[in-house]
Amino acid sequence: MRLRITAVASAAAVLLALVVALGSSDTVHAGTFNPDLTLTLSGTDADAPRDVTFGFNVPSGDVNFAAIVNYWPSDWQITKGGDIPLGTGVGQLDAIATLGLINGPCDNVLELTGTAGFPLKNASIDINNTLEFLDESGGTDEFRQDWAEDLDGNGNIEAVDKYPAFINRLITDESDNPQQPIRRSAGTAIVAGVDVLIQYLIYDPGTFISKNLPNDASLGYPSVILLQNIGDPDAVAQPGTITDFCSPLTSTAINKGMADDGTVLYRNPGDGKYTFTVIAVGQADTDGDGAENGLDVCPLTANQGDPRIKGDGDLDEDGLDAACDPNDDPLSGGTNSDQDLDGYLNRQDNCPTVANGENETGTPAGNQEDNDVDAAGDRQPDQIGDACDPNATTFDGEPLADRTVTLTKEVVIGTGVTPGQTPTPGTTPTASGGGGGPVDTGVGALAPAAASIPGWAAVASGLGGAGLLGSLGTFAARLFRRRDD
Repeated sequence: MRLRITAVASAAAVLLALVVALGSSDTVHAGTFNPDLTLTLSGTDADAPRDVTFGFNVPSGDVNFAAIVNYWPSDWQITKGGDIPLGTGVGQLDAIATLGLINGPCDNVLELTGTAGFPLKNASIDINNTLEFLDESGGTDEFRQDWAEDLDGNGNIEAVDKYPAFINRLITDESDNPQQPIRRSAGTAIVAGVDVLIQYLIYDPGTFISKNLPNDASLGYPSVILLQNIGDPDAVAQPGTITDFCSPLTSTAINKGMADDGTVLYRNPGDGKYTFTVIAVGQADTDGDGAENGLDVCPLTANQGDPRIKGDGDLDEDGLDAACDPNDDPLSGGTNSDQDLDGYLNRQDNCPTVANGENETGTPAGNQEDNDVDAAGDRQPDQIGDACDPNATTFDGEPLADRTVTLTKEVVIGTGVTPGQTPTPGTTPTASGGGGGPVDTGVGALAPAAASIPGWAAVASGLGGAGLLGSLGTFAARLFRRRDD
């Protein structure tokens, strides 16, 4: 389903969390996916608490990302969440996203930056002290979910004091037991009048998160970002006002080295050279027309127009491209913003011409059901609803390897020479002086490399806005589930 969790989740199209369909199938020609990543440290002195800022950008016209995971080098000194007071400010997530609103073209720019961004606070990692994301029973405001309220008056929202239960259903080991993070940060902002929750989780090196994600401890600490409750296997689809999330996308995640109260949050490792690894996967474009399935209302037939441009290939401007619109003539009654009358606007519906809305719950069509599986029987949604998918149990799209890029960047800390090693002539970097001012490490843009590590498929990473924006409008539920229940 395309934007199925709430109005925000529909919008969350802007915001990350998770993914969809990273499986293999018949080869087709996909849209381009050339993300750009940047990395900046506020200082490169060894063993010092310094800010680490990631940037993730998807250029205009590219398919959007389906998944991102960021591995911090295992020698980076990351303070565990239990050693940081709950509610401590630990960073900020900012993003500039492109959305489609209320069935319109995907051309609306939403800026979630500065005071409109997501200030992150240290949050509980007690996986046994939980609250349900959709619970509204304990708060004083009947229009707000409990996680967004401060029920005990201690100054923290409940999503900081307690661990959202859906994470235990979402990120599990090979036996479906909940995985224990070492850090969790939570941030909230109001988008389109709705409380939106962003969470940033870091796990120990070698932690199993998905069968399609390498869990090699040498890669470092895997980090993921969750938006709302996207990916919760118990989530129920709902119509929303944000109907698309597309490129261009710009996002920034600032990870503070030291909190305002002096608590050390991240500390550079000792002298040496260290590698950050990022795995990014583009969304599937089944018909090869340059529009990813999550944006494409005709995912099995090449569009006549560009869904990012108003009225292009859509004469009656009802959100359906002429390639699959039964009647595109506005003069003969063609305009119908909900062609199948199932409660989902055409641009939000994963089967815009076959009814599969809330009234179809419990029927073969289902409510935005997308139950494709891989060869092992694990869920692998392709963002084409079962009700209109000719291969309802088979992922339709490019092979995973064709959509995956692996990005790496070496960072030089201190002298750049690990104690006991012999320096290589001409490679000793200029000392930063240990100052706290912004020092660009020279990372710049990271060039994509052919993926040698299988991409995974479900949550966005510590690249911040990326994950932030990714999850929302385009990714299927049950991203992390490894098998059909």
